[in-house]
Amino acid sequence: MPLLGITGLRAGQVMGYTATLMLVMFVMMAVAVTFLP
Repeated sequence: MPLLGITGLRAGQVMGYTATLMLVMFVMMAVAVTFLP
């Protein structure tokens, strides 16, 4: 599975992965800001 991801890596996949990672970090940051005093 990881090998397939590495061999089939494309610009679109990299952009999608980066966007997803940024979205996850944004949500986590929003949750932290909401729950921290």
